[in-house]
Amino acid sequence: PSIAHELTMRHGLARVEVVQNAERADGPAPAKGRLFHQAFGLDAAATVVLFQGGLIAGRNLETLVDAMAFVTTPAVHLVFLGNGALARRLSRRAKERKVNGRVHFHPSIAQDGLLRYTASADVGVIPYQPTCLNNLYCTPNKLFEYIAAAVPIIASDLPELRRLVAGNDIGLMIDTSSPAAIAHAIDN
Repeated sequence: PSIAHELTMRHGLARVEVVQNAERADGPAPAKGRLFHQAFGLDAAATVVLFQGGLIAGRNLETLVDAMAFVTTPAVHLVFLGNGALARRLSRRAKERKVNGRVHFHPSIAQDGLLRYTASADVGVIPYQPTCLNNLYCTPNKLFEYIAAAVPIIASDLPELRRLVAGNDIGLMIDTSSPAAIAHAIDN
């Protein structure tokens, strides 16, 4: 609806129809698995915080890595599921912050098997910042994949994310500009 409103105002349109760009999830959520625990040799009690999608600029991923230095809950691990130009830089950053033992990188998974991996996380995170209209009004695929996998969400307090996450009571809305704020949400 935020994008429809923007288009209406910008182009003087009487009405804009919204068509969600998300795959419909039929049936129950996939069974809760431990695929990341197995892949990275994590203790059974480990909590997995997941970011899935492209590791590209403009997604606030560096701040997400920095947040791990402030997480006080033992055995919390951040998993990046996906590929992209920032993978090496994020890995170096994790080493510099001395959290590389709790930040893991898993290659992309084909769409038909993705939700099994998503369901293996304890929480999904969407740390985008409103640096452009695309980010401000985003409803990224990962949002709907987290929902389909019944994974609670920590998301930036952006209009459409707020409407879907807070509006359906399926996660926390936070200020993701600060590593400490992200860490506090993860600890909570």
